[in-house]
Amino acid sequence: MGDGPSQSALSSFGAGLPEAYLIFRSNGEIAYINPRCESLLGALHADLEGLSIFSLIPEQDGPVLRVALSQMASGRGDISIEARLRVRDGSYGQFAWHACQSLSGGEIHVLLRPASELKRIQNWLFDGEARHRRLVDNLKDHCFLYAHNPQGMFTFVSASITNLLGYTPEEFIRNYDRLFSENHVNDAARECAQLSVAGIKQETYEVALRHKHGEVRWFEISEVPIFDALGKVEAVEGMAHDITARKQAEQRAGAAQEALESSEERFRLLVQHSSDVIIILDSALQIMYISPAIEANTGFDTRDWMEQNPLHLVHPDDRENLVALLQEVYEHPHSSMRAEYRTPHRSGSWVYWESIACNLLHEPSVHGLVLNCRNITERKQAEDALAQLAQSDPLTGVFNRRCLLDTAQQEVQRALRYPTPISVLMLDLDHFKQVNDTYGHTAGDDSLCAVAEVCLRILRDVDIFGRLGGEEFVAVLPETTLEGAEDAAERLRKAIAEVEIESQKGAFRLSVSIGVSCFHEGDKNFKEILGRADEALYQAKEGGRNRVVVHARDRVAGEA
Repeated sequence: MGDGPSQSALSSFGAGLPEAYLIFRSNGEIAYINPRCESLLGALHADLEGLSIFSLIPEQDGPVLRVALSQMASGRGDISIEARLRVRDGSYGQFAWHACQSLSGGEIHVLLRPASELKRIQNWLFDGEARHRRLVDNLKDHCFLYAHNPQGMFTFVSASITNLLGYTPEEFIRNYDRLFSENHVNDAARECAQLSVAGIKQETYEVALRHKHGEVRWFEISEVPIFDALGKVEAVEGMAHDITARKQAEQRAGAAQEALESSEERFRLLVQHSSDVIIILDSALQIMYISPAIEANTGFDTRDWMEQNPLHLVHPDDRENLVALLQEVYEHPHSSMRAEYRTPHRSGSWVYWESIACNLLHEPSVHGLVLNCRNITERKQAEDALAQLAQSDPLTGVFNRRCLLDTAQQEVQRALRYPTPISVLMLDLDHFKQVNDTYGHTAGDDSLCAVAEVCLRILRDVDIFGRLGGEEFVAVLPETTLEGAEDAAERLRKAIAEVEIESQKGAFRLSVSIGVSCFHEGDKNFKEILGRADEALYQAKEGGRNRVVVHARDRVAGEA
């Protein structure tokens, strides 16, 4: 495998980012820029690829970048600096750089934002006061990824932990027990973590951790148990999102409202109730104000939003819930509620938001419903990816053992409630050990993937198919009689026999033996049906392989 993702993977990932994004190698050679970066710099990826990053910055800014890269190489983690870059007309624009090093150490990944844009937002909100600029700078998502084993020992923490808690990943792993702030929140967090280790997927929960300098920081935890081939939890993977600002804002909200005066009152309230994007709606739910950060998050500028009903931009599946929430907040002064929903990105994708809606209609300085919106698209994508890993066989992509057995049991329960036929096929590759020994384990893996692909192509969308373990697969056929299952098994056997696998030691063909069973009166659970399919499979193996055998008990029951 290569040292990094393919060009097509980079293009797909980079095109979906609202931020300008570039990659250069450790020697300074530019490897990739996304469309947003092309727009900012006025140059195409093809024009810049292979050039040195130092050729795009003025000579006097070179030492700043070299020092930052040296710090990163020495283990300081992510860096944030300001440095100039050459743009279309040959002049230099000032940019904020947020950079991190790839896991292999061979590439530097950089998110760019025009410094002028940040300053314009800060000056507009707070009349250029430095104390208010710092508040705006902190309106960002911060998170770190982690993994721990079933004993609770951390095995991985991403480098972003250093920016959030002051510890290197190694220090965190070594000292994490001492980082927990003692309170009832963490007692509940430990219970949730124990459920994850037990294999039960939890909703997000909150935990308080101590920074290296002593202060307490709050995190929202999303985690997923990872199962081995036997269905046991072998690890727990998760994401911790820094919600310290939100927690502090919630705690200060009541007292702060009475202390604020005149025009400053409006802006402080907006900051205290916001994450990245601030929206103010009037009593008719029309936009009165939307912060400039909406452009970086969606690709649309403020005019695009101001000129239409904001609810028309919400995903149809989310619109009803959001309207109900806003109506509830509208009817209760000073109340606040939280919602998740999607709005479109200019690229055609959807942006996921977490919003806190607060009724400040009775505040003279605001007189509106305030929505403080945080872009959680990245978190949602990570959660979806973790969920996919938790239920899929990593080699073939079909259901893994645990997911297969759980889903099949649900079908059996349905068949018990509403008497309908259900059949089971158990497939086993013939002479699979000889395939590995003769053609190599790579050819063996290719064989398993080929069988999975054939079965998914021939089986119906309603059928359940997964890898039980090793070279064994199981197909559950809802609303299918024994006769129909036997026909389906024969079609699978013939289709697999036509598959030719290429290997370095020559091409070869596959064959499978298949055992067939069905649900009938007296069965209490899926394992009973699967057991008969396994017995029939054994008979197919004993009878010479490459054949379909129906369990004798099921055959008699079917004929009766």
